[in-house]
Amino acid sequence: MHAVADDFANCWQQLQQNTEQCIASKQLTVRFLRIDWLRSAQPLTMTSLQQQLKQTKRNYFRYGIAFDDEFSQLYTEQELNANALLYGGNATSYCQLNPHNFAVYQQRRFNSTIKNPAELPAEHRVWLLDTQGLFLDNEQQLFLLYPSGPNAGRRQLPALDQSTTSTIITQSSHYLASQVKEDGSYHYGYFPSFHRPIANYNTLRHASSTYALIEAWQVSQDPSLHNAIQRALSRMTNDFIVHHSTETGSQLAFLLDENHEIKLGGTALCLLALCKYKEITATTQYDELMSKLAAGILFMQCPKTGRFVHVLYGHDFSVKQAFRIIYYDGEACFALLRYYQLSKQPQWLAAVELAFDDFIAREHWKAHDHWLSYSVNELVRYRPEARYFEFGLNNVMGHLDFVIERITTFPTLLELMMAAHELLLNLVQRPELYWLYHSLNLDKFYFAMQQRAEHMLNGFFWPELAMFFRHPDAICGSFFIRHHAFRIRIDDIEHYLSGYIAYDRFLKQKQPRAQIPPPPLANPANHWTAEQLACATHGNWSGAEPPPEQIDSVAISMHGLKKCSLVMASNLKNPAGFKPEALQVQEQNIAAILAESSTITCDVSKPILEVEDNQQAILALGSYARSRMQGKVIAVTGSAGKSTMVALLAHSLHCIGSTASSQANANLPLGVAWNLASMPWSLDFAVLELAIGSIRLSSRIARPDVAVITTVAPAHLKYHKDVTTIARKKSRLFHEMRPGSLAIINRDIPEWPIFQQAALARQLRVISYGTHQGADVRLSHYQPPWLDVEYQTETFRYQLATPGEHMAINSLVLIALAKGLALPIPTLLDTAKHFQAIEGRGQQRQLQLPQGNIAMIDDAYNANPASMRALLKMLPEIPRTGRLLLVLGDMLELGEQSPLLHRELVPDIEASLPDKLFCLGEQMSELKPYFSTSQHCEFFMDVEALQQALLDELQAGDLIVFKASNGIGLHQIVHALQQASNLS
Repeated sequence: MHAVADDFANCWQQLQQNTEQCIASKQLTVRFLRIDWLRSAQPLTMTSLQQQLKQTKRNYFRYGIAFDDEFSQLYTEQELNANALLYGGNATSYCQLNPHNFAVYQQRRFNSTIKNPAELPAEHRVWLLDTQGLFLDNEQQLFLLYPSGPNAGRRQLPALDQSTTSTIITQSSHYLASQVKEDGSYHYGYFPSFHRPIANYNTLRHASSTYALIEAWQVSQDPSLHNAIQRALSRMTNDFIVHHSTETGSQLAFLLDENHEIKLGGTALCLLALCKYKEITATTQYDELMSKLAAGILFMQCPKTGRFVHVLYGHDFSVKQAFRIIYYDGEACFALLRYYQLSKQPQWLAAVELAFDDFIAREHWKAHDHWLSYSVNELVRYRPEARYFEFGLNNVMGHLDFVIERITTFPTLLELMMAAHELLLNLVQRPELYWLYHSLNLDKFYFAMQQRAEHMLNGFFWPELAMFFRHPDAICGSFFIRHHAFRIRIDDIEHYLSGYIAYDRFLKQKQPRAQIPPPPLANPANHWTAEQLACATHGNWSGAEPPPEQIDSVAISMHGLKKCSLVMASNLKNPAGFKPEALQVQEQNIAAILAESSTITCDVSKPILEVEDNQQAILALGSYARSRMQGKVIAVTGSAGKSTMVALLAHSLHCIGSTASSQANANLPLGVAWNLASMPWSLDFAVLELAIGSIRLSSRIARPDVAVITTVAPAHLKYHKDVTTIARKKSRLFHEMRPGSLAIINRDIPEWPIFQQAALARQLRVISYGTHQGADVRLSHYQPPWLDVEYQTETFRYQLATPGEHMAINSLVLIALAKGLALPIPTLLDTAKHFQAIEGRGQQRQLQLPQGNIAMIDDAYNANPASMRALLKMLPEIPRTGRLLLVLGDMLELGEQSPLLHRELVPDIEASLPDKLFCLGEQMSELKPYFSTSQHCEFFMDVEALQQALLDELQAGDLIVFKASNGIGLHQIVHALQQASNLS
């Protein structure tokens, strides 16, 4: 029931009267009381509502709806979903209005004839409702409930602690035990929205659910659980097992499932449940059967390849299906290893080793399966080999973003994480495998684990959720799968339960988290040692000469070559690096060579660090170096201004502490790793530029403490579809940052909400900057060279030597950084005022040419619409004594929108008031009609022709400005003018 009034007092009085009348008239005994109120309402049409529903995953619409302006026909989010009012059937993956269910529920809810929402006209106005509530339980505990969003409608808890996990484990295990009937079978499942049981039965899930119930009994020692377990085991071992004698006399047993099938996973889970029961009780009751079940699993394995057959026919034990689902492989190995733990018979362990040869060869880790995580964690207890640990890491570490972001509760993900946690605890105790784990982002791993455990609370039937369904007592304390019509099934409960039991065990540990120890070969200096290089890359030294004692840099090109460098040799597979002739020419500066085995074809008498893959080795060196750094790593990305921002930060931070920054525009993963590997480890600040390409990998290597977002613009649209896609991809920079790190985001960009939401989802601190009224650090006034800036109640006034409002906005990042890292703001700003733009990105130079003194602005390295407009807007600020010659080239990689984006620059070009305009390239030449009335425009397709025209045109006192994408070649003219000036 609900009430609507003009003020709270009247609304509350109506609601109270209605509630009391309802209780009296229906003679209700009130166990739970929930009160929701409206926080906000958003109007939209029925058409807009239906479009929004279609974009929302089934049962994941987390808002209420009012279908009239008076709010008399109002439904909370819980009403809509619990009564399947937005459920289009199991074949429809999104939400949609269900006319039949609305009709049924409306009659019960309102007891009157009102219009069915599905019949409302397209332009009818409805209201989207954001609500919040309070819940009072039968123990008089009051809970504040979450508002609309992923946690909507459930109780707010201070943290997921042992008290909560204990409550959940107790209630859900009791629920699961209550589903075991007197004959030992389970009430298999139930759809609470429809009050409909699930009719079929699956003995594999009978076995796995019993295993989880045994785990819960181990925690609680509750006799009622043990009674249920005994009934379930009795039914399983007496009625679901088939026996078979082979021609050689081997005695086998299998679990028989529906359709008269023998599933590898079912037999394995049956064995697993019996092993767990024996582990706790020490009973010998099932010893003979366990041996036969283990033999049955081996019967389904090829003794040569190790590959398992997944399904047999139950009547003759012939193969029905060689492969069905990857779960079965992990379940089989896990069960065999648990049986090996009890029996110590070597054939079971040998079978698992053989199976893992096959798993590794077929890259089974790409499935990110929790059963494989369980089994590999068990395997390394007995065989702690690098390849098994590597398999286990691959199975989980590349899957962390999915674990964090997955909208469904997906309980097996917590099982995956908990088994991987046990693997990590084992791994970090092994210094000989340091190369495997030195670069792991354990902060992200444990953040993902916590996020998944907390998100799974949204799959628990708290009473404040259960009360909206027809029979709350039948579901309270269970777990559900929301997108399957809130399905409750024994295996759903099993996975939630096993995950929370492991997480509860984790919380009870005194030092629960795995910690990466210092390297086994500690080096206080800032130089690489041969041992560290080998450790980081898992490489081996070879060659006539011994490895060098120290190496001062890593070089993948001439940019990084110093006096004592490890250089990467190129090869046919990876052409990046030093070619044979370069190795010979630069031999005096080369201390050692990084190369793939047997790929050195020139005669260079240098030590060789042999690795499996050159580029992977460089990535490993970057990760290793990052793991040794104690200073702050600042990563900058954006569609424009990245390099300038990096230069500004590095310039300004030098006054605070030792600082290094990206070199040679190396902003892709290989370049990011090379830069890190070449920086001193004792730095106070490392400032890195990260491009959009493979930014997730770059972030994984850099693991920033601070992320800076400059701007988002139509750049590289050829590869990235649209600006929204660019923003989402760039926000992946946040994915490898630890919670509490700092994100500094431009508030002026339209894509600000994308970045803000992505940063908050990773629990980062956000400081915004810009001219926007909502910016934390706000440029309130700009009159070159002076800036007035506000931050909360503070104001700052300072000046910059570099012109342009875009540079003024860039400088705001210094204040945001200082606030986020507690750095001295006056010191930073005083240093920043001397900053000058860098080569190719707005650098100003004075040239001495035969024509006289010429001023030049070199912005010829890169161009997109945003950076082009920033330059054009800046030009009126530049003092000059002569003419303005504007030289513009094409903006590349803009995809199908390129002609339009070039045309849209025309007003900005005219507003910059050039005395003469020179355009180079196909796209710029298309602008000719727009300047046809002017006699001061020339268009070129050839760089050399343009260069000659400029030399003929230049006069003393001119200001010549170059701007284009690097691929157009304007930098060639810039260099030619610089050389001519030097000769003069």
